[in-house]
Amino acid sequence: MKCANCGRELSPGENCSCNRPTEKNKRSVSSLIEKVVSRRSDRKVERKNAPGIYIECFPFPPIRLTKHNEIYVGRGPENDLILTSNDVSRRHAVIKWCDEKSCYTVRDLNSHNGVTVNEELIEEYQLQDQDIINIGANDISFYKMEDPDKKAAMKSSSFFKTVSTKADTKELLEKFRDTLRGSLGILELSSVLQMIAGEEKNGHMELSEDNDTASIFFVNGMIIHSEVEDLEGPEAFFKIMEWRVGNFEFIPNETSSKTTMSHDLQFLLLEAARRIDESNK
Repeated sequence: MKCANCGRELSPGENCSCNRPTEKNKRSVSSLIEKVVSRRSDRKVERKNAPGIYIECFPFPPIRLTKHNEIYVGRGPENDLILTSNDVSRRHAVIKWCDEKSCYTVRDLNSHNGVTVNEELIEEYQLQDQDIINIGANDISFYKMEDPDKKAAMKSSSFFKTVSTKADTKELLEKFRDTLRGSLGILELSSVLQMIAGEEKNGHMELSEDNDTASIFFVNGMIIHSEVEDLEGPEAFFKIMEWRVGNFEFIPNETSSKTTMSHDLQFLLLEAARRIDESNK
């Protein structure tokens, strides 16, 4: 018996090595992932290092403000900063430049739970460096970065601003490590995914709901494969994002041999939110 491709003599039942994925093919898939991750990392470094005015809500990446854009905050997919917790209105607040007052302002958009700045309820407020905007259970830092070498973003971030001692810092970090294992009824899946992406982790997230199980695989914080029931790729991811109960666990450095996805996480979350909204109409 001979191989139809190369003519090599084969034993009964033997598969020729010429039909197996070559190292070149493996590298081509890896190269695609590396290119996408590299572009994503370059954008992240540029955004974090550029001097300017920023808002930041952990674990989401910082957003650089300009005088020509308006940043809408809310639960709906049309917002610039999407906060999916139930205490956030669909369109909750807007942050923008005010020419008359020569400063950035935050304004409540008739939300159910209101907006506070530095723990004081406001309708509209003139923002100053180091202010903390509270929307639902979310803290949003407003800060100015002049010298990136001073790591102003980290010092200004609301994640660290509430920490006063080294012991507090350690306890808070341990708390966020624990969120890599938990219940979907307590933690928003989108927030956990954002944290994994922001930390550029490699690994496997296992999810379970009743008798159903699902998996999401990461390479350098980018989702490369998802699977649930008989679905794979983006459609599996969108199905998983519909889950509101169940448990999850993130297993570091456990990867998949499959690559079915290369979309940016923000795009995936927006599309998932859009589909959920459509199904609820």
